[in-house]
Amino acid sequence: MNNVRNAYIANAVDATGAAASAYVGTLDMKDGFKLKFTNAIGEPLVTDWIKFSKIRSIKALPYVAPVLRTDVITIAAPVVGQEYIIGVDFSNWGSGSGENKYYKHIGAYKAKTGDTNVTVIDKLVELGNKNFNREAGKYLTFAKTGGVGSETLTVTEVAQPWQLGKAQGRPLEYAFKVVPITNNGADIYDWATFVTTKGNPGRGTGKQVADQEYFYMGERGDKYGMYSQDSLNVRYGAIPSGAYNLLEISFYDDFEHTNVQKAEKQIVIYGLNTGGVISAIANDINALKANTVNLITDVIPGIAFTPAIVADTITYEEVAASSAAVAKTINIKGTGLTTDVVIAVSGAEFASDIYSIPFAAANSENGKDIVLTFTPPATSGAKNGTVIIVAGDTTYTIALKASIAE
Repeated sequence: MNNVRNAYIANAVDATGAAASAYVGTLDMKDGFKLKFTNAIGEPLVTDWIKFSKIRSIKALPYVAPVLRTDVITIAAPVVGQEYIIGVDFSNWGSGSGENKYYKHIGAYKAKTGDTNVTVIDKLVELGNKNFNREAGKYLTFAKTGGVGSETLTVTEVAQPWQLGKAQGRPLEYAFKVVPITNNGADIYDWATFVTTKGNPGRGTGKQVADQEYFYMGERGDKYGMYSQDSLNVRYGAIPSGAYNLLEISFYDDFEHTNVQKAEKQIVIYGLNTGGVISAIANDINALKANTVNLITDVIPGIAFTPAIVADTITYEEVAASSAAVAKTINIKGTGLTTDVVIAVSGAEFASDIYSIPFAAANSENGKDIVLTFTPPATSGAKNGTVIIVAGDTTYTIALKASIAE
């Protein structure tokens, strides 16, 4: 039997089924369950019948932020008259082939009397930025780092362009090549030493999820076809700028009435990490297994807001200039947080009554209320601000909008 893998995008929890790209709820099938979603155009979707006895594994996976590669280069005291040259050898250049190479010098500097290692660093930073001028901001950046007496040259990878269905923004592959200097007749290669922090593409980035959705949509039929001679307005649910937690479910169907071999199936659910989507699904599935061991024990750290914040925006009603302050109360309910919640507010007219919540208080049954106030100024017109809520590796950015009557 063929293996099957289905993907679902859920940017919110909406039991009414009115919102697009949302998790709606479960269908209790007594010895199993189905999950209900809406797609990018608001149509209902239902998963296969997942029997408890046929689940091979079920696991919640948190979002992991991507990390760009950095190389910190320490340079020894220079030898007068020697040329200090570092090159970069890019592999898989422009394709997936290891034969495609691109080699380029960061710079070449000849040491003079009175030069120090800092002189060489400064010159290589200057030359690196000049030599990569036509690729400025595209591949690598060069900077002097470290304090006085511990200066280093830091080379940082630049995130590569991403375009849905065309460019995946894959990390660069490159190695440094050091040209040896000569000192007392011997070739010296270790005048430059490297400490590399490897890059990581992360997990659950909005761009990764959008790429997955694009791929799976191509298998959904003509409605979502991307290569029709007619131009179809295909809509997608994934938010490329967002961050997603995952729920992976592996199970099988053995078609008991025919007793054939097992058909392996997988479901992956991408839940936007700003609405507690994966935690809600996990709680619903566990609730169907009442009085038994929970199927899902993984805890996805996150925050849910009550009332729900629509389109990442809080809007205040129109008020008169210089009138009394108006307030919006938002409940912050944490799940599995291990660090305190930090709140920052920008915009001269906006403020919060508290700016930090202990994680234990956020994780408590009732969560913690914060009060966001808007104090109307004397001038009319639209007023905008932002509240940024940080919980561990997760950041929630919410726009604040208000207006002053003419």
